[in-house]
Amino acid sequence: DANNELQSLRETEEREIYRILFALTEELRLQLAGIEMAADAIAELDFINAKQRFTRISIA
Repeated sequence: DANNELQSLRETEEREIYRILFALTEELRLQLAGIEMAADAIAELDFINAKQRFTRISIA
């Protein structure tokens, strides 16, 4: 009946969502080293920028 069909479609959708999220997670896992390096570089640039702003404020 319609309820069984709807439940089946929901289960299919849930499996597909899980499959997609799992694939995306695996792709990110493969890129983890690069992501970590980029995050470290961003943190370093942020620190340099903060030092520059502090120096500019201190001089003024």
